[in-house]
This record gives sequence, C-alpha cells and structure tokens, in this order.
Amino acid sequence: MESYSDKSNADLIRDTFKELGENHKNRFLKSVLREKYNRDISISQIAAVLGRYEDRGIIGNENVQNLCRRFLVGCKNDIGLARKVLASYE
Repeated sequence: MESYSDKSNADLIRDTFKELGENHKNRFLKSVLREKYNRDISISQIAAVLGRYEDRGIIGNENVQNLCRRFLVGCKNDIGLARKVLASYE
C-alpha cells in the first residue's frame, strides 16, 4: 500500500479534491493539505493541478468526462492530434 509520503504534491491535491469536492477555494485546500499531510503546497500549484476554480464543476462532471473520453478515442488517443483539433476552434 502506497503511503501519502510516497505521493507527489499533485497526487495529494487530486486526492484531497476528490475527497472534499469541488466547492472549496485554493486557500482552504492549502490549509487542509498542510494540516493533513504536513506539506506546504503553494496555491499556484493547486491551481495548476486543478485548473480554475470556476471550471472545476465542469471538469468533475461525469458527462463531460465521457464526452472528452469519446473525443480522445476519436483521435485514436493521440493527445497531440486532439490539441491541434481543439486549437483550430480558438
């Protein structure tokens, strides 16, 4: 069994996000991570891992996850190709 000391900061951020839900601000997550894992993780790293606070409800949505998975399957799981297709819509 993997202990939390073996996990990266990004893994701990994701685990905490899944455990607590999407309705918490970065500052609160930072304090939980510090208290629970004794790690001083920056708000910048939390934002980099989880994305913008406003988008977290969308990112965590199961329907959106399924659509994204189907899109990637359509791109033969080629992330580079998927990025090129998405960039054409900007």
